[in-house]
Amino acid sequence: MPTYNVPMSKPQPMRTHWHQLLGKLLELLLTSLGIKVYVDFNLMSKPPRADILLLRRDPHQLTWTIEQLACFA
Repeated sequence: MPTYNVPMSKPQPMRTHWHQLLGKLLELLLTSLGIKVYVDFNLMSKPPRADILLLRRDPHQLTWTIEQLACFA
């Protein structure tokens, strides 16, 4: 049986998907205030992807409400 000299690949470190947990928490807290939370947002049509949390208020709302500002204070 032939032997092959194939280099062993290094094991990849386990990734912590912290942004998904934080995103869900922020979604629970902020959705009722009219702020949308996007957890996995594609920045481009193809990879690379970024772990990002995008917070966006209602586009029809011209200013931040007192309740919204209190969440970020």
